[in-house]
Amino acid sequence: MNKNRLKIASRNIFFASLNKIYITVVPFAIRTVFIYIFGVEYIGLNSLFASVLGVLDLAELGVGTAMTYSMYKPMHEHDVKTVSALLNYFRKCYILIGLIVAGFGAALIPFVHILVKSDIPDGVNIYFIYFINLLGTLSTYFFFSYKRCIFIADQRNDIDSKIAIFSSTILYIIQFIILVFLNNYYLFISVVPICNIISNLMVSIVAKLKYPEYICAGHITSVQKNELRSKIKALFFVKFGNVVLYSVDNIVISAFLGLSVLGLYSNYNYIYTSVNSFIGLLTASIVSSIGNSIVTQNRSQNYDDFLKLSFWNFWLVGWCTVCFVCLYQPFIKIWVGDNYLLPVYIPVVISMYFYVIQSNQVAGAYKDAAGIWESDKFRPLITALVNLFFNILLVNYIGLYGIVLSTLLSFLFVNFPWIIINVHKLVFASSTHKYFLMWIRNTLCTIFACFSTYFLCEFAELYNSIVSFCIKLLICIIFPNLIFVSIFCKLPVFRDGLVAVRTIILRGTRRRESR
Repeated sequence: MNKNRLKIASRNIFFASLNKIYITVVPFAIRTVFIYIFGVEYIGLNSLFASVLGVLDLAELGVGTAMTYSMYKPMHEHDVKTVSALLNYFRKCYILIGLIVAGFGAALIPFVHILVKSDIPDGVNIYFIYFINLLGTLSTYFFFSYKRCIFIADQRNDIDSKIAIFSSTILYIIQFIILVFLNNYYLFISVVPICNIISNLMVSIVAKLKYPEYICAGHITSVQKNELRSKIKALFFVKFGNVVLYSVDNIVISAFLGLSVLGLYSNYNYIYTSVNSFIGLLTASIVSSIGNSIVTQNRSQNYDDFLKLSFWNFWLVGWCTVCFVCLYQPFIKIWVGDNYLLPVYIPVVISMYFYVIQSNQVAGAYKDAAGIWESDKFRPLITALVNLFFNILLVNYIGLYGIVLSTLLSFLFVNFPWIIINVHKLVFASSTHKYFLMWIRNTLCTIFACFSTYFLCEFAELYNSIVSFCIKLLICIIFPNLIFVSIFCKLPVFRDGLVAVRTIILRGTRRRESR
């Protein structure tokens, strides 16, 4: 990446990371209070309806991604007429999609009870809770939310992150007051749609101030419309598959094992999702820069960037995997107590799944930036169907373990190799041989680091829970990274990374000295 794209990506990553840390730490505190006040069944209920509404959200059909991709070139060329026409088309699409979601959401209301096997909290109306969650989903389609694509297409993801931090603050303050002083679950979930509307209105205001020239006016050409429809059609399959892949587990757990089991699992999944989304936002923050790079650089330069990004992504993911394996159970024990612990093999499989899914985040970023959705459309759908089949099959024999294991295997043997082959073939016109060898080497190093660090952490069991956790955390911060440094220190990509970091530090030092 050139210096300008590196600067833009760094800015986007900084604010996206700040936003993600904020919306992870504060909700974690609220969730902790929530568990002690309401109990595990309510947590399970929240997770269930979040998954059900996630399935409904597939009606978005990938319009946002397709529209943002279509805006890269006209935004770069400052083609006001085309951007305005795309915005107008985008607005109409979102209104239509919101109506579709409302229709399907209302049609599901009579069948909500089928999704819950048992453990419904006393006095709770699950139909009303579902309705409030549906309103929260609908609020994301109206009130100018489509204008977010302007920020992303112009590589100003940081603006969206700042708005998210502000609107999230309003939500957390209100929810905390309701939780502590009123203890009212219905009010607690009812503020979400209101805050979504506030966030969308802020997006509209800021977009109008920053980009007054871009308004919803005009019409895109029939050629542009056909291209968009083709991309949206392909993205529908992608989105449908991803929704089923990531949402169906909670639905199957609730329907077959009950809300209590789902509540226990959701605590583990909350930690996984927080770390997973944090790393995901790092790659999401550079998608626009990658898109610009694909347009302005040749394939060889792009592939070189891809391998560098993949290596450093592996380092981060490998280290996080080690932390998961060693710290999952101790953290849950300190956080909510022994009664909320699941068998140790559950977090181990979750850790393995985390590693596999995050290994191809960079490839996914290049896929989205290059817009190769048509050839990739059946990948998540096939993965999702394989996952759903084995979910239903294995849950009857080995319960929760079967659900988590089926998700891991479907992703490892279907999703992961598929996307890597597609990206190499269509974006780089290159063989996958070099990448898969690198992935195998990195995976073996991660496995070695996991076993070594876990064995070392066992000595910390001599102390009480909090002291033991702190010792294990210190070991996980230092030891696996020492292993990675010792193995990779002679690689050119490692030395290049150190040069880039040193340059950034020196640049910052010079700026401070010049003030």
